[in-house]
Amino acid sequence: MLEKANSINVGPKLLGCSDNFLLMELIEGQLMDEWIEQHSSEGDKDVVKNVLRESLDQCFRLDCLELDHGELSQARRHLLVCKDRARIVDFETASTSRKPANVSSICQYLFVSSNLALMVGELLGKVELDQLRQALSKYKKTKSATAFAEVLHVCKLL
Repeated sequence: MLEKANSINVGPKLLGCSDNFLLMELIEGQLMDEWIEQHSSEGDKDVVKNVLRESLDQCFRLDCLELDHGELSQARRHLLVCKDRARIVDFETASTSRKPANVSSICQYLFVSSNLALMVGELLGKVELDQLRQALSKYKKTKSATAFAEVLHVCKLL
């Protein structure tokens, strides 16, 4: 699954594997909530928007690839920021047999129901949840670039 994610430049680079081992790039970064808290206090709105947009973009690419990460609604430990770049990690429960819901899951984490959502709302402005639900519903049906752009717009990332 990690090799598949790497094909669209998502996840730590797979360096090698055997029946018993998986060797991959070490991602040393901050947890997204800690990184946002630090940048919120600095008022770094544009940098935060870029990292959040990049997070959603990676999720969009995973959805298009039909690869569901599986743990992004509880993304605290699976979404890191390294050198002002978002990195999705931990693909151990990823699957191509589930319907992918990466964009929906990460939106839930970033904008709806977490302490991080409160920080993001304070920095970028509160996301209208009804509009987000409508945009995500449309996105789930089509998984089109246009529908994805509407999700980004509602999340104040465009």
